[in-house]
Amino acid sequence: MTRPRVGIIGLGMAVGPHAQSLRDLEDRVEVAGAFSPSAERREAFARSTGFPVNATADELFDDPTIDGLMLLTPTLGALAVLETGRFALWGRKSDAPPAPPAAVTAGVACSNYSTVMGDAGFPRDAIRQGLEKGEALIQFTLTASGEIKDIKAVRASHPIFARNSIRIVGEYKCQGQGRDVTVTVPFGYKLE
Repeated sequence: MTRPRVGIIGLGMAVGPHAQSLRDLEDRVEVAGAFSPSAERREAFARSTGFPVNATADELFDDPTIDGLMLLTPTLGALAVLETGRFALWGRKSDAPPAPPAAVTAGVACSNYSTVMGDAGFPRDAIRQGLEKGEALIQFTLTASGEIKDIKAVRASHPIFARNSIRIVGEYKCQGQGRDVTVTVPFGYKLE
């Protein structure tokens, strides 16, 4: 089975968790390219992830081997991308019904993802324990109706980071994807 190829449009603040999820899913999905209008962001993204980058968004749109695009850009930019008529939200438009997406990310399915993640601070309990950094990988089921259930920590550097990340995921407000899907969200913490 060939891995679906995806492109990323938007390399701002939201891309970090998505890139980590794509690295975690590298055996199931291939990142074909990524674009930002900012050359500095493209270069930094390529250095930090090893994923290929594109000088223009049209390179992603025009690549017939790309199965879908992740739109990590503000709403107006995303609407402009969709208005090109070349892609539907989950893949290339065609006469055949689209195949289900290979992976669903919280940033795509959960409307308040950026707000909740932006409000997430370093856990006070971690400061009390003398921890300065940590990470957690959280997984949950997003039901067809948009309910979040079965939240669990797949791994965490300390139970404090697992608990805090699970609490944050519980605040997501998500839209169902027409079927139950498993969503994985990476968290990284650093005391600043």
